[in-house]
Amino acid sequence: MVDKVALIDQLCDAARILPVITIEREQDILPLADALAAGGLRTLEVTLRSEHGLAAIRLLREQRPELCVGAGT
Repeated sequence: MVDKVALIDQLCDAARILPVITIEREQDILPLADALAAGGLRTLEVTLRSEHGLAAIRLLREQRPELCVGAGT
């Protein structure tokens, strides 16, 4: 548990800005993530408010493993 807390602390220190993303259309997932990453935002929170939330997280983990992706509300 201590290791997980330390990892979360490290990620939060590195990600001074955390974009919270709600995906309305599946085709927007990768282009949006790519644009954010190009701007230096590599830690993303995908909300589970829309029907595409879990699919977005799954796709980002598979296609953009260099990004840190989490789930939120």
